Amino acid sequence: MSSSPTPEERDKKDKEDRAREKEEQAKLPYKWTQTIEDLDVTVAVPGNLRGKDIVVDLKKTYLKIGVKGQEPVIDVRTAYMLHPYILYATRLSR
Repeated sequence: MSSSPTPEERDKKDKEDRAREKEEQAKLPYKWTQTIEDLDVTVAVPGNLRGKDIVVDLKKTYLKIGVKGQEPVIDVRTAYMLHPYILYATRLSR
């Protein structure tokens, strides 16, 4: 019979899991954060591109983001519904 982990063991494992997840996320070409209500995806693109050069395909359970003529940075089907009518893009700097 196995016993439950102690609170200290759970805390240690949680910290290790968060560190591993942070390391994995840092390797991605985008930043993805979400809550129950919001999904924020940040993708860095070269400053010489214009809005018409960017591809964003957002459907109820599908998201694709990239530069026209290149492999998408994100191309994912989700298990949960997205709300495509709540979409905006912001250029932070040139």
